[in-house]
Formats: sequence, C-alpha cells, structure tokens
Amino acid sequence: MLRLIQKNAVGYLIVGLSLMVLVTVYMLIRRGPFDPAIILFQGQMMIYGIGAGLLNSEQLEEKCQGYKFLRILPLSNREIIVSKFAVLLITTVLLVGFNCMSYLLISENSDLFTYGRTFLLFCGNLSLIIGAFLYIFIFRFGAAKFIKIGWIIMVSVMIVPILFIEIALPEINIDFPGILKAMTGLHWMLWILISLLVLAVYYGLLGMAVKAKLARKLIF
Repeated sequence: MLRLIQKNAVGYLIVGLSLMVLVTVYMLIRRGPFDPAIILFQGQMMIYGIGAGLLNSEQLEEKCQGYKFLRILPLSNREIIVSKFAVLLITTVLLVGFNCMSYLLISENSDLFTYGRTFLLFCGNLSLIIGAFLYIFIFRFGAAKFIKIGWIIMVSVMIVPILFIEIALPEINIDFPGILKAMTGLHWMLWILISLLVLAVYYGLLGMAVKAKLARKLIF
C-alpha cells in the first residue's frame, strides 16, 4: 500500500507544489498592507493545484497503463482506490501547511496569517470534497473520457475567481474582510468538528468511488 501511495504521489507533487511555489513568489511581489484578495487568490489556487495534481496523476496512470500493471498484483479495487484517496488527503494537508508557512515567512502583516490560515483550512476541506467527486466521476466514466472534462472544470476554478477578483469584486459590495473575520472568530473546537465531519463525508465518498468503479463492471 505504501509503495502504491508513493507512486500516486508523483503527479500531485509535480503540479501541486510547483504551483504553490509560483503563488508564493507572487505573494512576495505583492507583499505589503493586508489585502484580502491575496487570501482569496491563494485559497482558490490551492484548490486548483490539488485538483490539477489529481488529474495529472490520472493522466500519467492512463499514459503508462498503470491500471493494467496493477491488475497483476494481489490488490483489490478498494485498496487501489483507498491509496488514491490517501494521497489526496496527504497532499491537501501538506499544501495547507505549506501555505500557512508561506504566510509566516513572507507576511509583514499578522492579519494575513491570522485570516489566511482560516481560509486555507476552509479551502483544504473543500478540496477534499471536490477531489473525491473527481475520482468518483473518473472511476464511473473512465479516465480517458472524464479527464478532458475535469481539466475544463479545474481551469474554470482557476480563471473565474481571478476574473471575479479583478473585475467584479471592486464593483460590488461584498464584505470579504468581514467574512474572513467571522470565519476566524469561530471557536477552534468548531473547526475541528467541521474537519471531522468533512473527513466522515470524505470516507463516505470513498465508498461511492468503489461502487462507481464496480458499476462499470470493469476490473482495474
């Protein structure tokens, strides 16, 4: 199982960490007074990085005919899917931690770290749910069919919020700093409960992914 997790992690690391390094460089360039748009941008880019890493990993799997190789190993469909969900969870935790550290290292304003870490935790939980649904669709319809649609979805996740930040946000009255303050003001125990609830839903979606694969009546 550990070897399988290591194999699946390659696609995530290539895309996810590379993108987060670029985002950190962007934050270094934009460093200065507290800017909520930076927090919004980094959060949505983390979601994109995790989703894009997932799709890149599945593309590599398809290109290298990895599932055909796994077929000869003494592994069940559930074990293979569990390894992929484990990589998604580990990658999400690492990227949330990496981004929080980037706030500490490059921020000149304590508010950026205080509000940013809360929003990153929210985005991390959201990334798990999005990634789980991507896997369900991939296992149900096949990687070759769904990956193109998946990339359209993830590119939209990257572009639409940027357009919103640059064009719409200055023109409409959305108190995003107020929303960040409200989220940050939640008791830490409540955030633990929310994260545990997300993990429970995530585990349930893992079961749905297994059923989705079996519904195709195909073996890996």
